[in-house]
Amino acid sequence: NNNNNNNNNNNMRATVVARQLLSCRYQWRRRTLHRLFSTNPSDDLVQTTIDESTGVATLLMNRPPVNSLSLELCQAISQSIKEIEATKAQGLVLASAVPKILSAGLDLTELYSPDMERLPEFWSSFQQLFLDLYGSRLATVAAIEGHAPA
Repeated sequence: NNNNNNNNNNNMRATVVARQLLSCRYQWRRRTLHRLFSTNPSDDLVQTTIDESTGVATLLMNRPPVNSLSLELCQAISQSIKEIEATKAQGLVLASAVPKILSAGLDLTELYSPDMERLPEFWSSFQQLFLDLYGSRLATVAAIEGHAPA
């Protein structure tokens, strides 16, 4: 019976977080935000904050002009997801610091005439990013405020 109560509590918590994430009001509400500090050398590629009052983290991609997924951006996003999961955050909003675009998808310069030593690391990092997002305990949504062609 305790397992059922725990499952019900987890389901209720997930529902509340999902509603907050999907609320248009949440996206622009500014409460006291907590900056996550990282030792990641690609910190400038992502900006992460956590609203401690709601338990919702925001991860902004910052790779102008179109947030194309390079090796470094994939690694930075994966690292940030791991750092956020180590907190009490329950949800994640993936968005863009670049106006009018979420992401153009894979960085074509990584694939067109690729550096054959870099390509396996790039592809592995992209796959790891997918697994980190898909396997995350965080309720995750993308805030798309512009183009997202891929």
